[in-house]
Amino acid sequence: MLVFPRKYFTFIFFFQQIFVIEPYSSKNYIKGCSKQYSLFFCDKSMNAETDFDKQLAIIETYFNKNFVDNDEIYVSVVGEGLKMLTNGFNIVQPKDDNSLNDFIIQLIKIPYSQNNISYLNLTIKFYNHLKLVNKNIYTDYPTIIFFINSYLKDLQSTKALLEQIKNEKLNNVKMLAIIFDKKYFQNATYLAGDGNVYYFCEKSLYVGVTKWIFNKICVSLETSTITMPLSTTPSIYSTSTDIISTTQKIIPIDECKTYFSISIDTNSQFLDKSQFHFIKNVIQNNISSLITNYSKVSIDSFDIKYNRWFTFGEITSIQEFMMDIYMLKQRKISNFYLLTQRLNMLPIPSDWFISTYIFISQISKNEIDKSIDEAKILKSKGTLNFIIMGNDTLISDLNILQPSNIFLWNLTTSSINSLENFFNNSIACDDIV
Repeated sequence: MLVFPRKYFTFIFFFQQIFVIEPYSSKNYIKGCSKQYSLFFCDKSMNAETDFDKQLAIIETYFNKNFVDNDEIYVSVVGEGLKMLTNGFNIVQPKDDNSLNDFIIQLIKIPYSQNNISYLNLTIKFYNHLKLVNKNIYTDYPTIIFFINSYLKDLQSTKALLEQIKNEKLNNVKMLAIIFDKKYFQNATYLAGDGNVYYFCEKSLYVGVTKWIFNKICVSLETSTITMPLSTTPSIYSTSTDIISTTQKIIPIDECKTYFSISIDTNSQFLDKSQFHFIKNVIQNNISSLITNYSKVSIDSFDIKYNRWFTFGEITSIQEFMMDIYMLKQRKISNFYLLTQRLNMLPIPSDWFISTYIFISQISKNEIDKSIDEAKILKSKGTLNFIIMGNDTLISDLNILQPSNIFLWNLTTSSINSLENFFNNSIACDDIV
């Protein structure tokens, strides 16, 4: 990490919309399939902790993604961990993000199991629930989607009960499975059937798995040929990165008297949901591993009106950190200037530094000009580091803020490893704990 005399660290991530998502053709869809219901079984086993946020992001992306006009997406969210959560098998109505968020929060609260899990009890509960409701509420296209990140127990009994549900209750129900490690492919295939398993790896995009789900639900057997994608979607990994830096000396991060502030641009006008989930995942799964003391981390966003601000001392563990990042939501609100003002209000001991990371999708010249003084104060507390994502913002655009370091990250060609290295190599640290 960088050693600067009496400096703190501020990273500003400039994020531009660079994914090109091709329209998904509806010519092969079964008529009326835009109205569909999916029941998600979420895995909170001992192995799922590092990938659990991906399960939630897939649900959210599917719920909010429209591939054809007038989509009506109905979902239920249940989970199995140290204990079982059914959420009453309540159905979230289309566009009801608040209800979906409430059910997901309950899911987040379930402790992880210390062993592999079984979906049998949840399946029994759902079978019994079907006796009490009108089956028409599940639309003509009901689907059960299993997240699998462990060797499932009671597979044979679960499979038999799923067949019973199909034969007695929901004749047109489909079973799908999403795995996060290839070793669970056999389990998943047994449960969901051949061709109904998706392997979600590090290079996968959420829109890719969402399209796959939609395809499996809606495309007729004659036109559906997708089996198990081994992530042929475009990689968000790397080849080239531009870095403007003044690296001097490397010191282990846990020896530095530094705080970290992470702020994310949540403006939905310039960042689609798939990109937004990807950025949050990078912070949760990559940047988080570089931090050793989460009580010295704050989280903020450009939407200072609705998203909560977590200041120093409020986050005590990596689990809380990941949940707080997950809870950030997008709105058509963005104010870089007000954010820099609030960052300068963060309280720290006089002999400590701040490392602030700000992910940003767009900033106007007016916002830059208004923020000059605030940026100068931030830099005086440490270092001011920009990470520019995309091609619309130039390094020269930011020179007026006199940043300490700039990292130019192209989402389709730059590596996460290079971002991690930049993070480590840019931390000011001349006073040792």
